[in-house]
Amino acid sequence: MEKSYSSMLSPLDLRLDQILLDPNNPRFSELGEEPNIIPEARYAEPKIQLNTMSKMKDPKFEVSELKDTIKEIGFLPMDRIVVRRWRHSMGEDRYVVIDGNRRVT
Repeated sequence: MEKSYSSMLSPLDLRLDQILLDPNNPRFSELGEEPNIIPEARYAEPKIQLNTMSKMKDPKFEVSELKDTIKEIGFLPMDRIVVRRWRHSMGEDRYVVIDGNRRVT
């Protein structure tokens, strides 16, 4: 019998500075840009993270509306952010967002 994805997940309490936005988020194809694949080793570079956050704030992704909703009703427990350990962590644990870039933004 195959394991379900949910059985492979476990909750973590992380600080925001431990979480890296995914600069190769598939949503960016909606912006009509040519894909510029960022090597995972560069994910933590401040310029890469700032550029990714800037892209996520594009009106197409409705981050402002999501922010207002979270302010109004709070962060719902079923709205988990899914992360995986960043392969290039040196020392402190860092994690890459798999699902939830908009919520982290």
